[in-house]
Amino acid sequence: MIETWLEQAEFWHWWAFGLVFLILEVFIPGFIILWFGVGAFVVGIILLAVDLGPQMQLVIWSFLSIFALLGWRQWRKGQPMHTDDTMLNRRGEAYVGRTFTLDTPTENGFGKIKVDDTTWKIEISQDLLAGTKIVITGVDGAILKAEKAELPS
Repeated sequence: MIETWLEQAEFWHWWAFGLVFLILEVFIPGFIILWFGVGAFVVGIILLAVDLGPQMQLVIWSFLSIFALLGWRQWRKGQPMHTDDTMLNRRGEAYVGRTFTLDTPTENGFGKIKVDDTTWKIEISQDLLAGTKIVITGVDGAILKAEKAELPS
């Protein structure tokens, strides 16, 4: 069946085959299926210039697809991840030095504050009442270290 299809395959068949892979990549992302589609498009381009037998079409498609996939992975491995946000995935550290208000009174050195849509556990050296202003001094995992804010005189 496949060999019969390949014997009759023209360039546009390979382009349609490549398009199917590109559509699949949209629904199953991961930059893996994409390269098999690229290989199919290139085989279609080659068939515009040269008449190839079915086995050779499959060999070229397989080689191009795997070569493109491995080449992409190798190139991507060498590319460092850059971001302008130095606190990306270190959200707690972004709060160091900021002043917040206690939501609940602290007990035994621990309390809670609400920052945007997140409630954070804080560790502080003294028990304070709800509504007291605190300053974040550090981070220990998911716990913010704090101290009572000095009010300006």
